[in-house]
Amino acid sequence: MVIAIIVSVMALGAPAIAGGDEGGNPKQLVVTYETNGGSAVSPQLVPASGGKVVFQHTPVKECYSFEGWYYDSALTQAYMGSDLITRDLTLYAKWVGQGANVLCAATLTSSIGIVSAGGTANETITVENGINLAALKAAITPAANATFEIYNADGITKATTLETGMKVIVTSKSGANKVTYTIIVSSPNLALNRPATVDSTCNASQTAAKAVEGSVVNDSKWCSKSGNRWLQIDLGSVRQVNQFIIKHAAEGGETTSYNTKAYNIQVSNDGANWNTVVNVTNNTKGTTVDNITVVSARYIKLNVTTPTQTANPAARIYEFEVYGPPNVAFHKPATVDSTCNASQTADKAVEGSVINDNKWCSKSGNRWLQLDLGSVQQVDQFVIKHASEGGETPSYNTKAYNIQVSTDGTNWNTVVNVTNNSLGITVDNITAVSARYIKLNVTAPTQTTNAAARIYEFEVYGPGYTT
Repeated sequence: MVIAIIVSVMALGAPAIAGGDEGGNPKQLVVTYETNGGSAVSPQLVPASGGKVVFQHTPVKECYSFEGWYYDSALTQAYMGSDLITRDLTLYAKWVGQGANVLCAATLTSSIGIVSAGGTANETITVENGINLAALKAAITPAANATFEIYNADGITKATTLETGMKVIVTSKSGANKVTYTIIVSSPNLALNRPATVDSTCNASQTAAKAVEGSVVNDSKWCSKSGNRWLQIDLGSVRQVNQFIIKHAAEGGETTSYNTKAYNIQVSNDGANWNTVVNVTNNTKGTTVDNITVVSARYIKLNVTTPTQTANPAARIYEFEVYGPPNVAFHKPATVDSTCNASQTADKAVEGSVINDNKWCSKSGNRWLQLDLGSVQQVDQFVIKHASEGGETPSYNTKAYNIQVSTDGTNWNTVVNVTNNSLGITVDNITAVSARYIKLNVTAPTQTTNAAARIYEFEVYGPGYTT
């Protein structure tokens, strides 16, 4: 009886196992799973005769949604549940981030600049030149429970200044998600939404304002058919300018034959005495960029001498933009010897405004204003806006002053010495020097015996800047 049982078992055969064979044919196939950072999923055995996977577990991954299995690690060929398994294989998990989850969000908003929102791990934040690191940090609000830090371009070393290429890295509360915002520091369009006047218009909607509002859509242009076609912009105060960008007819969707053929650009400090800085005679492009050596100007005038490539007499200017080199002193930390009152502080001299009594004032016998640029930089020009630029009598304009520079705040070198100024704006050019600290010493504060130094703006520029 015992012998019979043994024979029966041998005749029936043993159960098949993965990798086993009978006559060289496998009985079961093995499906393994690469979860790409998700929870582990055990291998499964599938019948060799065209079996299907029966999923027992779906992997999980913090801050991600599972999007299915794929045949390839590049996640290009999706596995369908109805697919038959015909060989041993590995399936790969695909995940999509859950940015809306409060534990997982790694985005930011900012009250300064323009933040891209492409939904990727690499975005941008564009800020105007002159915004400092502290101001940007204060303006940024990360997603709920997320944190952020600003780094140098390497994404590792914490930033101490603010420059193009630096990184704002936002980390979700869980730590699973990170979004990197690359900082772009741009020079502002000085003409944007500034007061503009023109010789005439083609119709009531194609006005001067359309050429400085930052748009080229919906026929947003200035148009003139007169024999004396000009557009004049008031920048509000004397600024340093070195570039003009004009968007002609083709930029607004019109035929290229309507692009301005010939024009010139003039600049002025007072609106009466003009200097021609650009003269173009044979343009065909939809956008022109004219770079010049830096000049001081409050008023900018575009004269269109040949309006089109044809006999059509209408000038069509969709946008007239004006740029200047970056004022490296803008919103930088400033200290002074003293102030005339609690509102006329050091920061008023570096915030870019001359209205509403926006000045630093000092009555002491040792009147000085010192700036920290944040790092050693090349500088070659200083622009000071004195009392009359703020609407006060010219007799209060600074008569005598000197400017010193230093790389360490201890050892100083005098690079400018003025003894008999009467102007409301002074521009002092020097051979480029390295400096982190800039010090303005006012030695004769006015044209009279009035003892108060009045500095509405102290600007510092470096060599070789264009937008």
